Amino acid sequence: WRLAHIFEEYETVRITFNEITKKAVLQAIESPRPIDMDLVDAAKVRRFMDRLVGFRASKFSRSWRLPSMGRVQTPTLGFIVEREIEREAFVPQPFYAVNSNAGGLTFKVRFHEKDDPDAWFDQDTDPPKHHPDRTNDLALATQAVDSIKDSGKLTLTEAKPGTRSNSPKPPFSTPTLLRTAGSHPKIGWGSRRIMSVANDLYQQGLITYIRTDATRTNPDAREAVRQHIVQQWGENHLRASPGVVGKDATGNAQNVQDAHEAIRPTDPSVERPEGIDAPQMVLYRLIWARFAASQMSNSEYENLSLRASAGSFNRPLTGSVSWRVHAGWEAAYGDLRAEPRISAPNPALSVGSVLEVASEDDNGWRLIEDETKPPARYRQHTLVEKMQNEGIGRPSTYAKIVDKLLDRKYLIEESKALIPTEPGRTLWVEVAPMYGNDDSTRGVFESHFTATMESGLDSIEHGSGDAPTVWHDFMNEFSDAHKHALDIRALKPTPKQLNYMVNLLNAIPESERSSLLDGNEPDHISGARAKEIIDELRSRDIVAGPSEKQMALIHRLIEELGVQVNDAAKLVDLENLEGLSGGRNGSASKLIGLLLDMQKEIPRAPTERQVKYLNDLLGKGVENLEKFEILPFLEDYSVSSVDEMTFAQISDAIQVLKDRLGIKGRGSRRKRSG
Repeated sequence: WRLAHIFEEYETVRITFNEITKKAVLQAIESPRPIDMDLVDAAKVRRFMDRLVGFRASKFSRSWRLPSMGRVQTPTLGFIVEREIEREAFVPQPFYAVNSNAGGLTFKVRFHEKDDPDAWFDQDTDPPKHHPDRTNDLALATQAVDSIKDSGKLTLTEAKPGTRSNSPKPPFSTPTLLRTAGSHPKIGWGSRRIMSVANDLYQQGLITYIRTDATRTNPDAREAVRQHIVQQWGENHLRASPGVVGKDATGNAQNVQDAHEAIRPTDPSVERPEGIDAPQMVLYRLIWARFAASQMSNSEYENLSLRASAGSFNRPLTGSVSWRVHAGWEAAYGDLRAEPRISAPNPALSVGSVLEVASEDDNGWRLIEDETKPPARYRQHTLVEKMQNEGIGRPSTYAKIVDKLLDRKYLIEESKALIPTEPGRTLWVEVAPMYGNDDSTRGVFESHFTATMESGLDSIEHGSGDAPTVWHDFMNEFSDAHKHALDIRALKPTPKQLNYMVNLLNAIPESERSSLLDGNEPDHISGARAKEIIDELRSRDIVAGPSEKQMALIHRLIEELGVQVNDAAKLVDLENLEGLSGGRNGSASKLIGLLLDMQKEIPRAPTERQVKYLNDLLGKGVENLEKFEILPFLEDYSVSSVDEMTFAQISDAIQVLKDRLGIKGRGSRRKRSG
């Protein structure tokens, strides 16, 4: 649209293609179309919304020393914070369970039926869920273990045959790709890296466009992969056309925001492309398998539901065994899926069959003492799933939103779990509620409000909504909410305001402080009065002293460097630290800078965490990078082992490896010398 304006003296058209292949580009050139102003208007309104919230709410949040708020970013943060609050409030329920390994199969003791007065129910589900294999009765659990151990065998009292059929899933959309690749044992990357590797595949013309909510696919591509399936596995591995598709292809979709097809290989006959690296290969194979599987028959299994007894113990043990009789779509995945059992037990199992209990070391009998676990923290891929389910964000922004929350330090990631930081909690628990009608709502930052706005943007794209109306409705609602937030903020000083006022007050006599505060504590006056006090003291050229954080850092650096306190003060031409001034340009800030420079000149030993992380990255380098060897890499730092490296060397090596592995991180890489 902007290019059309720039070249308005020429006739301009728009061409679109879903894959970077010669055929697709030529077809697009042969079928030009005018610019779709509905899409342009939707993009404009989206940008206006994001800027309005970003500029005004972010400025508002800085009163709490927070970097930003966002139309989608803030409700997404809310999912993480609410989950953490839920975890903290969680009260675990203890229980006992008993398992037995017999005949190579796992059995569980079934302690209580639903109507048993001692039945165990998980009280954290609604309604409470019955778990027959759990009990609160330690004596009963111990009796079960003793019976299994003493008997040394389990006798089958029931062997009920059955079958099951597993259907494949639709081809990948962006959120399902992020979710599946993020949780896959051979991938498990963060959203940013998944999108980066997928983008490399797209730019090489190997897969279609990677930012999409759709699962529908091109008929020609489906036919090509169906021919490949017949050649590879036979007609009995095909399913009826058009294969498995999602709701977007059946007309039942909600929150599908684009016209792109699903993510699929551009040439379905190619299972393993040449000339790509290991990370690209594993992701391509997953995308190829998912697309091929959608055109393949169900996998078929036979199973036996088993019930057994152990000696004279009067409670049954239950187990099951299943084996695959038809691979169907699972054949497309190869080693990307764990290989299932493919034959029935031998000898055959039936009522009366006796199974030998394994030794204690092989879990022949095992008493489990455990407790229920709190809800799991979100990981990047499960957060994307939550965003999609709540109807917020777009395929092009899912990964960026998560990255932004990490970059803003509202979240940290530990063992792939997303944990809110103190600033993240402050934003959601203290600041966002000011935009709502009460402490329990966040108004324009509620996910359902954001989802409603997304629906409005969709209506503009589809030509059924009026862009000015959608924009003005949002602007009016946000403006009212923002004014409400400003009014609430004025009722008491913000943390930033309070800290600055207290630092100024500390620079004047106690009697004068009490007079200015009218005998109140600093945090008990209004925000308006705090502003008046600050303005009055600044007009008198009162200089604020250093903050508590500044003084804490100064004392820590002095201790680490082994410097005398008065010698440190002399660095900024003072006799002692009591004369330090605060603020960005104050002497405290200057002293901190000088002490940090001194610290940099002292060689530091690397931390255990650094060493472990570098060793992990070196292992990933060997696994994923072509012609990568550890020793030559370390020789660039004039060492032969990680143990010989300094803090600075390890920091640099970590950043170098993260860059080469495509692991995006914060901070810039220093150049190596030598």
